[in-house]
Amino acid sequence: MLETSGLVQSEKSGRVRTCRLSPDALLGAEDWFQQQRAVWEARLDRFEAYVMKLKKEKEQAAAKRPSRTTKKKGSLR
Repeated sequence: MLETSGLVQSEKSGRVRTCRLSPDALLGAEDWFQQQRAVWEARLDRFEAYVMKLKKEKEQAAAKRPSRTTKKKGSLR
């Protein structure tokens, strides 16, 4: 697979197989990785913003609810 993609070149001499990396082929892979990193960073940034929004909404809803420890008027407790 690595030879098919051009990332590795191999040569067999008797029982010895010598492999070499092809740095030029790695440039294409590096470009792809950079594109994927940008895509995933954007996705994770949006996810973080969504989680923070949910957290804020939950905190606001909790602040509006009366506390369970608060005594009601006229209670004997």
